[in-house]
Amino acid sequence: MEESYRPQRLAVCHWLRAIDPAADQNVFCKIRAEYPGTGGWLLGNHLFDGWLDPKFAKIPPLLWLTGLPGAGKTILTSLIVEEVQNLTPRPHVLFFYCKQNVPEHNTFLAIARSFILQLLNQDKSLLLYLYRKHCDSNEAVLSSIPLAQEMLNFLLSSCKNAYIIIDGLDECEREERKAMTQWFRHLVESLSEKAPDRLRCLFVSQDDRIGEKDLRGLAKITIEPQENKKDLLAYCRVQAEELRCKFEFSEEEASRIAVAVADSVKGIFLLAKLIWINLISQITLAEVEEQVSEFPPEINQAYERIMDRVVHKAPRHMRTSALQLLGWLVCAKRPLKWHEIQSLKSINLSEQSVDFARRKFSVSGKDLAGSLVELRADGTLELIHVSAKLFLIENSRYIDIVAKELELACFCIDYLNLPVFRCQPTTEAVLNGDYGFLDYAVLNWTRHLEAGTLRPDDYGDQIGELSESLETFIRNHWTEPTARLLIPGGIKKRLKSFESLDFYDKLEQSVTSWKKQLRVLEGVKSGEVTLDLGDLVLGIRRVLEDILRSNRELSIHKTITDKYGNMIFKCPRLTCQFFVVGFLTEAERDEHLDKHTRPFRCTEEGCRGSFFGFASMWERDKHIRDSHPEEDSHRQEFPTDEEVSRSMQNDTVAEEPTAALEETQPPQPETEASDSDSDSCSLVEPEREEQDQLRSRERGRPRQFSCPHCPKVYTKRYNLTSHLQSHTDRRPFPCSLCIKAFARMGDLIRHQKTHGKKEYVCKGVLTNGAKWGCGKAFSRADTLKTHHKSEAGQKCILPFEQQQIQE
Repeated sequence: MEESYRPQRLAVCHWLRAIDPAADQNVFCKIRAEYPGTGGWLLGNHLFDGWLDPKFAKIPPLLWLTGLPGAGKTILTSLIVEEVQNLTPRPHVLFFYCKQNVPEHNTFLAIARSFILQLLNQDKSLLLYLYRKHCDSNEAVLSSIPLAQEMLNFLLSSCKNAYIIIDGLDECEREERKAMTQWFRHLVESLSEKAPDRLRCLFVSQDDRIGEKDLRGLAKITIEPQENKKDLLAYCRVQAEELRCKFEFSEEEASRIAVAVADSVKGIFLLAKLIWINLISQITLAEVEEQVSEFPPEINQAYERIMDRVVHKAPRHMRTSALQLLGWLVCAKRPLKWHEIQSLKSINLSEQSVDFARRKFSVSGKDLAGSLVELRADGTLELIHVSAKLFLIENSRYIDIVAKELELACFCIDYLNLPVFRCQPTTEAVLNGDYGFLDYAVLNWTRHLEAGTLRPDDYGDQIGELSESLETFIRNHWTEPTARLLIPGGIKKRLKSFESLDFYDKLEQSVTSWKKQLRVLEGVKSGEVTLDLGDLVLGIRRVLEDILRSNRELSIHKTITDKYGNMIFKCPRLTCQFFVVGFLTEAERDEHLDKHTRPFRCTEEGCRGSFFGFASMWERDKHIRDSHPEEDSHRQEFPTDEEVSRSMQNDTVAEEPTAALEETQPPQPETEASDSDSDSCSLVEPEREEQDQLRSRERGRPRQFSCPHCPKVYTKRYNLTSHLQSHTDRRPFPCSLCIKAFARMGDLIRHQKTHGKKEYVCKGVLTNGAKWGCGKAFSRADTLKTHHKSEAGQKCILPFEQQQIQE
């Protein structure tokens, strides 16, 4: 693309913020490269040939590739993508790999964004259309499903030949899965008779009840054991050679083991992988011989063998840490980065401190949980496969899911109750890593709270501890609202366990308000805010960013990235994905913020309106009519503003942190888990009594700490310490600018906003001696910057900008 169009392209890419599946494709291709010929059987399948053939496609050109979990569907998908990309002439190729519990990878909107970007990469002439759509949008990141559908439909209508490949439909939530299949099926099935094969679509998923319903009538290829047998044997021979090199047995024995494993797994690649992981991790040849005497016939039994080694054969301290880590990964509301896990581990609630040096894991996640986890390229630690999560959920003897949800709810709340959050943020606290778990705790305390209170009668002691923590939390972070919110029935039901407590009304208001803040894109009214968490995060991030700006020592930067990651500059909007994801540089973040505050852009290259933007569509359109009348006439070739506005009226935006609240389900003890337990009792029974004793001690009657001034009793000393402050008039947070003092740091922060030295003034002197600016003063640089982007502020700064252009 010509360099002159680079700004428009960057603007569109920034707006789309799409997942590029090329990285996943490269990983899967490398795996196949280790085993030449993998998937060759598919290339000779008549149904696949009928779908792939550019000249003689089966009508309608829709295909469903299916198989059992772990059968190797994703690896086959990567082969299909490669085959389509090698067609001559090359068609448009759109592909996507869905991933469970990752919002950027399992929604229709995520797929649409990615496909739009892939089409742009393959056809640069689409840039003008997409740039105009970006300029017309009022979103910093494309979030409107109707708009995404409109654009994708328009772009695909201009394609002469396109192949669409979507892997992992079963990894998506039911409604998202339904939306994907319906939309893409209709897209292909409604093609005109003149070009009925112009678009072709391949769905890849498990052969389950939902798939049968959504994809009924499509040509279907099922991965059978006999289809995979040759590929599995090739894989097993490579693994057997690695095993032979480690334990030094004969080639004949290695070949025998390879054949035995391939024959035993019935075409399930994942089962074969788990068996080999278990074999190669053994310490002695005798242990290997014991394992190969009988292979696990199912995936869950393979997980049992791995858990037997991770939990029962490991030292006690390693066992405890492994179960703790696995519990976090199973219950986490989003994928956790390794630095976040280390922050979580480093928190000492008893001492009310964070101690990275002494408390963090000194070994890797794989050292703790073995082959059950994998560290991704982006620093995320995840379970090896979605089936591993389901296995752990179904087997409560390893992880009690409800208890773990309550534990994490209490942990997030107790963390936010630490003294460091009742004081002004400091450089020392930043470098110590005190705020490393803040982003997760702030966004997800309500999700764990509601997920853990589904069966309160069975977890009375933990509910009691949680009640204490919530009381302290409300007292520390409550800010009096001016409006009263209506409490939804779902929240009332989840909080029923706390309705007899004195602070219940504030708790209801706080949960309702916070969930609304996490859901409403434009934010809530200030009078509806009941907690100071938003101000808390902004204050801490300001100090963190100041450290990076003012300090260029590599050791300081390494300390910060080790404890906070490398995407430090983040969006302050709770509903924005970049509140968590962040940006590498301050400039990128500020450019993103401009899209939130002034999202409507002039499409004329080089115009100040293209750089600064406009607060409303009306302002932008008026500017175009007044300044670029010839451009306004060209705009009629594209959808009008009114049409775009209509298309966005039914905008459905995923509730990033809260969407799963009502859907979180606890494990059901009456399910097939009991069968799994009985099948594997010989593996775990010797340790069952010890585990029961451990759980009994964990749930034993807690210690009690009584308040000397009132009847209240607490099970945690730090909650009593916080409560005692309510019996005094002590106000430990004085304002440095007046005589007022406050009981809480959040109150002080809000007060300081009302007065302060306004160091940033809209004024200056030009080189010719003339003055510019209105003279208005501001307390913060970003506020002055916002002023300069307003209509009045642009007039203020115009003389200075003109001088810079002339220079």
